[in-house]
Amino acid sequence: MRYCIYGGGFALYGYLAALAKNKKNKILIEKKYIKFITKRFDLKRYIKQINFVHRHHIQKDDVIIYAKRPVDQFNFLKKKIKLFKKNFLFLEKPIAQNPKKALEIINLLQSNKIAFSLSYIFFYTKWFKMLNLLLVKKKVEEITLNWNFNSVNKKNNWKNKLSQGGGIISFYGIHILSILTFFNFRRCQKSIICKKKDQERKWNAKFLNSNSISFKININIRSKV
Repeated sequence: MRYCIYGGGFALYGYLAALAKNKKNKILIEKKYIKFITKRFDLKRYIKQINFVHRHHIQKDDVIIYAKRPVDQFNFLKKKIKLFKKNFLFLEKPIAQNPKKALEIINLLQSNKIAFSLSYIFFYTKWFKMLNLLLVKKKVEEITLNWNFNSVNKKNNWKNKLSQGGGIISFYGIHILSILTFFNFRRCQKSIICKKKDQERKWNAKFLNSNSISFKININIRSKV
């Protein structure tokens, strides 16, 4: 299987690292990322497993991994969508820079019958399995999720900019929203975002499902604890 990787951040230390564990995988990466890979201790050990190319030439049945900024992903898919009829796409969240454009891309992928996946990785955590068990048994009236950490992303990074698909909900909270949707918590009773200057720091929200079970969210991306 051929894997064509676009991107130089998580595309490499996430996807490359995972794919390299199976030596049968043929991994294609653009030459411009050679220096980045060789400078990282965790990645340079995979250098012999990589096929470096000047640019990707997509073939039938190639798996395409695209992990760049939402605006880049949006433009890439709008321009290249007709070429991916026989390919599987691994895409990153958020899929576009705002909900309207995200819906446009989802509709475009579905209308062209493109097989794709978005990396909502919280579904693979141990606590998700515990949460699923609780809700299936229906022996709970209220759930509270506290997520506190100090984000390593610099203030001028796109991941903090709402206009570019970032922000505490679009970049971080979207993982929780995917889980809420899965469990049918679709009614938002409260949603409050706390900022300091132009930087979002906390998100407190409360959602209800059809059984009136409440799901409270407390996210602090600038926690010192």
